[in-house]
Amino acid sequence: MNYMVTVTGIEAVIAKLGKLQAEVLVAPWIQAVGIDAQTWMAEYPPSTEANVANAMGRWYERGRGSWRTRKNGSTVNDGKSERLQANWTMTTTDGGLGALVGTSVTYARFVNDREVQAGFHARRGWRTVQRWKEQRWPEMRRWLTEQIDKVIGG
Repeated sequence: MNYMVTVTGIEAVIAKLGKLQAEVLVAPWIQAVGIDAQTWMAEYPPSTEANVANAMGRWYERGRGSWRTRKNGSTVNDGKSERLQANWTMTTTDGGLGALVGTSVTYARFVNDREVQAGFHARRGWRTVQRWKEQRWPEMRRWLTEQIDKVIGG
């Protein structure tokens, strides 16, 4: 599950400074936006009743996987957590003029993509890429626009 952060206005910086100088100047800005998206997406909501041992004898421990209580009272863990929080990544593209934020966790879209997010994840407050775009991107875009305008004299 990967998402590209696209910024308009970079072309004007390239036109004014040339591609190499634009890459040197703009890359840290784009990287900052990508890191914002990566760290925001990696934040888990508070733990719930689903994350503690319960009367049903089944629960999920973040970073470890599903647990169940056997009839003899012992517990066993399936070890199948893909560690979603730790697997959000950010890489820059196009010489630093783009950012790709994503995760290789196979079930991530059912947790972090509003279009297919499982209802119980939505109810528990799991963040979605769409929420990042709605809540964080306007501020990031405003900041990037200010930086670009300083360079091109806008």
